Amino acid sequence: MTKAHRDWIYLATTRIKPLRLSPRQQQILNLIAEGYRTADIAHELALKPETVNQHIGKIRKKLNAKTNAHAVAIGIKNIWYL
Repeated sequence: MTKAHRDWIYLATTRIKPLRLSPRQQQILNLIAEGYRTADIAHELALKPETVNQHIGKIRKKLNAKTNAHAVAIGIKNIWYL
């Protein structure tokens, strides 16, 4: 079993301490989960791409996520997204 597979199993079977995302951060996380790129999110929300990147950075920091995909997985686990 690879480390990535073990990490995924750990993520899928454990519950993290609930963290609070702002409504905007939740909205951006939802769009990431739907496959939107930074430019798409910026266009959809009438924001600058730099602003979207700042939000993504804050989301990942709050969730201690290394990647956007990891942040989405944590969001799904905590039912922030759907």
